[in-house]
Amino acid sequence: MSQPTNYTQGYSRSTLSSHASRTVASDASFLVPYIKPTDKILDVGCGPGTITVGSVIGIDISDSVLKVASELVQKLQSENKLKGPVSLQQADLLRGLPFEDDTFDIVYARTLKEMRRVLKPGGIVATRDAAAQHFFPKSLDLENLLTKNMIKGIGLEEWPGPTMVALYRQVGFDVDGGKVKVGSGTSCHADAESRHWWADGLSGRLQKGDPFRASWIEAGIEEKTIDECVARLKEWAETQDAWYGMLQSEIVAWK
Repeated sequence: MSQPTNYTQGYSRSTLSSHASRTVASDASFLVPYIKPTDKILDVGCGPGTITVGSVIGIDISDSVLKVASELVQKLQSENKLKGPVSLQQADLLRGLPFEDDTFDIVYARTLKEMRRVLKPGGIVATRDAAAQHFFPKSLDLENLLTKNMIKGIGLEEWPGPTMVALYRQVGFDVDGGKVKVGSGTSCHADAESRHWWADGLSGRLQKGDPFRASWIEAGIEEKTIDECVARLKEWAETQDAWYGMLQSEIVAWK
């Protein structure tokens, strides 16, 4: 099967390395208090599988990324580190999920209407989305060179986090009746090792031939601007006392 191309960040090694750093502790801890041992969970866009643990079905559109996830599941199973069954399968959320209505206790992902359909009454949808991104020192202008261009390359006008509550309301969740809980989370890269890891990952995704860079070019961002962004990222990583912070919306909603 051909590699899907409708994920703007692509599936390069740099992108998968970045996504593989995400774990339940770092990116889904806000959901953990609501998970029961008997829950059937759907992780939409499971990527390399580092969040998909427990009794879970993980889906992704990409064969190659599911192969990475499968290797991780097999490794954890061999080490007796999985507490429940994990299965993986290819699916395209935009074309409809291959599950009956009211199938899952919990759905963790981003595209809401289809996820709500497969959720059981009383079940949970949880999402975590970027809301704001800040770089220090400001003099490197990364909030323009990187943040604004990244949003443009994805095909958005702003980060999705601030508008998520309205989207939950739009697809039928009872926002005013206490069925939608809104919180926030943060990520930060401040020490030298963390700065270099994060900057190297982004720089790798902005190299020629990477789908992430291609998405910027398709959005009308000039090559010289992309190259300047890479140079500034490397300078930022080397700058003493520089740091980066991301604010995310974290939403838990009951059907």
